[in-house]
Amino acid sequence: MRIGQVMMTIGLAAALAAPAFGQDSTAMAAANKIGAASLATILWEMDEGAGRQSYSSMAVCVAVDSEGRATLMALGMSATATAEEFLDLRVVLSGIDGEKFDAELQGVDSLTSTGLAFVRIEGGHSLQPVEFARESGLSIGDEVVSVGLLPAELGGATYVGKANIATSIRTPDTVYMVTGGKLTAGGSLVLNSKGAVVGMVSQQMWSPLQMIIQNRPVTVPTRGQRWTDSFLPVDDFAGVFDRIPDSPADVAPVAWLGVLGAEAVRKNLWDGYGLASTGVRLYDVIPGYAADNAGLVDDDIIVAVNGEPLEQLATADLTAGQMLRDIARKGVGAEVRLNYVRDAEERSTTMTLTAWPTRPDQAPRHIDVATGLRLREKVELDKYIDGGLAGDIPGILILDVGQNSPADSAGLKPGDLITSIAGQPVRTMDVYKKLMAEQRANTAIDRIDMLIRRGDQDKAISIRLD
Repeated sequence: MRIGQVMMTIGLAAALAAPAFGQDSTAMAAANKIGAASLATILWEMDEGAGRQSYSSMAVCVAVDSEGRATLMALGMSATATAEEFLDLRVVLSGIDGEKFDAELQGVDSLTSTGLAFVRIEGGHSLQPVEFARESGLSIGDEVVSVGLLPAELGGATYVGKANIATSIRTPDTVYMVTGGKLTAGGSLVLNSKGAVVGMVSQQMWSPLQMIIQNRPVTVPTRGQRWTDSFLPVDDFAGVFDRIPDSPADVAPVAWLGVLGAEAVRKNLWDGYGLASTGVRLYDVIPGYAADNAGLVDDDIIVAVNGEPLEQLATADLTAGQMLRDIARKGVGAEVRLNYVRDAEERSTTMTLTAWPTRPDQAPRHIDVATGLRLREKVELDKYIDGGLAGDIPGILILDVGQNSPADSAGLKPGDLITSIAGQPVRTMDVYKKLMAEQRANTAIDRIDMLIRRGDQDKAISIRLD
């Protein structure tokens, strides 16, 4: 064979191998095109009593209505903050001179563990909606590309990452880890080799770092600031597109089993509890909610939901979390058949799922800078979480006391419950603010008198006014 023929043969072999490079080029081109047309940055501020703090998150356009209004979806916006706490909400388009649009919060989806938020802007923009695949169809070894936005100080342009799927893990979300490259920042879109959008970069897995703190070894979780090595496939959040809220009042309530705690029974204890497979033990069953209404009690062990055995994940916490998440996703009002073990005997019951009541982390909060107090309202669940004698007593709960603050000097402590101010009962944060403002405006007094509950004792406290 002549040299020319050899070279032709090599060239033909290279040409036959070219489709792999062609697919890669197509995916990267699609990623850049989609990123430029559909990605933006959401800016907002929040004031929780200590002054305004600025935040930002990458967002993707998911819908444009007949009036030209665009709905954008973002990660990293608080699912517990009220709509009123999002101040000066704006959307900034990509590019050095990206246009800015005033935005309104449509709501934060509380059924996904990632807390996907939706905001709306009026027409006049150039955004195009992204169509997500309903299933990722990904396998180990598949190549994926991601597209994100550089920060504003670097021009806000799109940039692309590329990697191969190395493995998948359950947290209990399915998270794909990648190797052979890196993905772009949190909120970035992930595309398969054909250019279909199949996921979002939602989190980077934490890496343990051992440090010596106060003469003892401590494991500290660390992660990179801009590059990530894992993403969430669309399979785990595709349902959110069927329930995009029109306003915060339209956000779907979260279904609740009606217990404060659940823990998986470890395998070495199965025989003792009469289990043939993994089970999740309930504790702190709350009266009047789903589990209680269905006749379940503390220490009952759930082994199957609607006839399906529970999925066992890597740890007991993940196993319990997966069961609770699956139940929550069935929706408020859904009927669920549970198999459970009590006293080594398997039984069954049917429950109607109820909605979560207001959680402590959703209660109105306030930072009283003048006194050095961080506070929140009590909620219904507090009387079960507290478990002490003050559980049923109404008031404002002290979360933290600033060091050397007037409240600290007066002897207030975290966990104290403010029950009255100047002889007036305190039940809500609005009442607290009103009474404190009245006391500070009264020039005839130099201190604010409070009655607090600490444990099983009532205690009078006076905070000196500067």
